[in-house]
Amino acid sequence: MHGAGGGARPGPANPAWKHGCRSGEAVALRKLANAMRREARKLASELGDK
Repeated sequence: MHGAGGGARPGPANPAWKHGCRSGEAVALRKLANAMRREARKLASELGDK
């Protein structure tokens, strides 16, 4: 039966794991950095307008 919950383990235990650029932790870190960057741009534009 295909797709019955089998498959390789997630993360570094998976033999196909290469570098971790798309790991949950890396994705969350990129989202946080992007949100901070957007907030900084917004603040800079607000301060520049006044």
